Amino acid sequence: MSIKRIEETIKGIYNDDLKLYDYLYDLAYSHLDDFSYLPIYEKFLEDKRADIKSIAIKAILFMLKSKDDRYKETAIKYLSDEHEDEDLRMTCASSLAQAYIGSNDARLLKIFYNISFNPVENDYLKATCFDAMMGVIGVTSKELFERNRGVVEKFSEINTQLYNREIDKIRFLIGI
Repeated sequence: MSIKRIEETIKGIYNDDLKLYDYLYDLAYSHLDDFSYLPIYEKFLEDKRADIKSIAIKAILFMLKSKDDRYKETAIKYLSDEHEDEDLRMTCASSLAQAYIGSNDARLLKIFYNISFNPVENDYLKATCFDAMMGVIGVTSKELFERNRGVVEKFSEINTQLYNREIDKIRFLIGI
């Protein structure tokens, strides 16, 4: 499908949040590694609708695994904003983790660590950031699943003692 045709379709559904979200979602999943669609998603990074920003970030970071600093900074901005939509913040965390998996990126680790262990943050966001932090340090999803004996949705369900070695390494990398 041509970019021009996609842009025409988007123009026709732009004001219908659900249709636009579904269209961008389907586009992203049907072109998982096609960077030619990047300009489409870029246009929605600053959209006023959290779910539209979310799918743009997911497409760029999670699916395309772009490491461009512009996208990283945008996702960090939304993730770090405690007044931002929780689902958008969780998408930013998981998408950043996917793009930077195993990178030991100290800045991301510090952000994820601070949110994970912040007592006033949402328990679901804290769990997402903890998983993201583990991904950036190189712990696989399979390892997380096995250590936790299943899928964990809330931070309060995570036995952090199972991750002492990784947490110590993270603390060293982020200087605490």
